Amino acid sequence: MKKLILSLSIIAGLSFASFAQENSKVAESFVNHLIEDNPEALYSLFSDEAKEVVKKEDITELSTQLKAQLGTPKKVHGATEAVETEGDETFDVVYYHVEYEMGDLDYKIVFGEDKKVNGFFIVPHEDRNELKKN
Repeated sequence: MKKLILSLSIIAGLSFASFAQENSKVAESFVNHLIEDNPEALYSLFSDEAKEVVKKEDITELSTQLKAQLGTPKKVHGATEAVETEGDETFDVVYYHVEYEMGDLDYKIVFGEDKKVNGFFIVPHEDRNELKKN
């Protein structure tokens, strides 16, 4: 399962304004492109900072590993939006719960001020309703 964890923590010194609906739309596209194995479109959603760390080949490999270890996705649940703090920094985050044939995972997508993906994590599934914004 450790191979599944792709932690691309590319988050650096960014201050965030209020959470925008744009983030949810970008996150939805991100999840769809990952599930549909469309690395070109997925890669276009990354910030320039993220592109310095993440290669297109990494995205293709991730999709292949997920399908090999968990099967095909059965259902994608709606977004849970959150604001998370790490040290003195605050980040806009969108979580998606994805049900695979052999298990469930959450995709954690972190945004920069430019509404581009600054970080992407695959984490164990948990109920994140308490994170939802009002």
